[in-house]
Amino acid sequence: MIPKLLTAKHASDYLTQRDNALAIQVIDGWVWNYETKKKLFPVSEMDEREQELFDRVTECFISSGSMFAGCLKNAGIISTVIDELTYKINVIDHLKTNETRFFWEAHKRVFNEFYLKDSEYEFVYQKAKNNEQKIKEQIDAGFVVICSIWIRSWYPSGRGHLIIIKGYVLNDEGKVIAWICDDPFGDCLTKYINHDGHNVRYDMNNWKMMMNSPDDKPRLFGYVRKKVT
Repeated sequence: MIPKLLTAKHASDYLTQRDNALAIQVIDGWVWNYETKKKLFPVSEMDEREQELFDRVTECFISSGSMFAGCLKNAGIISTVIDELTYKINVIDHLKTNETRFFWEAHKRVFNEFYLKDSEYEFVYQKAKNNEQKIKEQIDAGFVVICSIWIRSWYPSGRGHLIIIKGYVLNDEGKVIAWICDDPFGDCLTKYINHDGHNVRYDMNNWKMMMNSPDDKPRLFGYVRKKVT
């Protein structure tokens, strides 16, 4: 029997973190890093130093966050397109003391206090391990989830990584045997040699490895639900 594939109705277009540049601003003839507030180089050197502005490794939360927001736009929950640079600046501007853009609470704050403030939905997150049914339910409802995975088995210099889970594959017994994902860094199972992470499939054996992070660094997934009153 041919496996059955199902993808979330409101899934948005694929985004790759490999195209992302730093958020910058120009002040008095100098290029500054908007996030770290550090002076980088004179504007006059922009042509020869432009490549220094690209961050292709640590941008997964920004690309995945923008794809997640795109799903909400497709569902009619938010009204505007949130591109990667806009999303990054929104997160940076809403950080609390000692937070970085890698904190889930920072992203939750942006969604709930900014994007979803006037809607009937809220963003929440919880542990992903052993929560496959909840992930499937979100996809069945038409929504993607944003999920952290542990990639050290395939990419030794990496640890946590953020992807979008947008669908699943069922066997003839109706069991989920793989997730259909948009991975902004590429295909994890190729050790990210393949940079195209659109509609990659991560089967359940590899999924278990992706959930096998240290106990103090559990893998999490975020999704939207109707606000609890």
